[in-house]
Amino acid sequence: MRLLSCLLALALLAGPAPLPLSADEATEAAKEREIAALQVEVTRLKAEVARLEALVARLSSGAGAPSTTPVAPAPADLNQGQESSREQLKYLLYLYRAYKPPAGAPLHPALDGKRFVLYLVAVNQLERTNEGPLKMLFSPADKALAFPGTASYAGVTLEALAQRSFPALTSYAGRRNAGKELAITATSAPDKTALFADISFSDGALVGFLDGKVRYLNRQGLGLGPTDPIVAGPTSKSPLLQTLSSE
Repeated sequence: MRLLSCLLALALLAGPAPLPLSADEATEAAKEREIAALQVEVTRLKAEVARLEALVARLSSGAGAPSTTPVAPAPADLNQGQESSREQLKYLLYLYRAYKPPAGAPLHPALDGKRFVLYLVAVNQLERTNEGPLKMLFSPADKALAFPGTASYAGVTLEALAQRSFPALTSYAGRRNAGKELAITATSAPDKTALFADISFSDGALVGFLDGKVRYLNRQGLGLGPTDPIVAGPTSKSPLLQTLSSE
């Protein structure tokens, strides 16, 4: 009788076991993801409208009698695509922080670089058959990579990520989380632990942190000199970008 009482007391202290999401909760979570994706798309469209309006204004200012003076080309916008990429990184951070791994699975995957980013596809936070959200894996400022189509993501599973990399399936650098020395732990400072980064810019990088915030850091903020390359990985001269990898 005493043993039964002790077991009952322990059960009360432990509390109820976590329950799986109900159908309504799963539907609500899916709606939240869709709303977040739409917000990113609205931001992208606003940036495109602003670009077109500026172009129209520039062309209109040159209307009238033709000039024989050569027109200097408009200076390149070094930060073009930054705001759209910021919203995309916010969306990826939202998906990462919202995901609850199954019982027994680590809270943070033991993956490095782009595999860490593509973890969102492997656990279906980004649906591998949905073109819209998958395109958010590519920075608008990235001139080297382009979205390859949904079929390319069919093989992105947890098992596949553990064995091989998929360098062409995202622009973004991801956490080097496979090794013990950089692995995220319960004591990692959320506002200083980088998860994702866009290093497509010539004078800085957009970095997404564990606390869900995205910050643009210039060379000084990254700890880089005027001529240091902006790269992620163990060879980077930036202490922060050393914790990430673009491979």
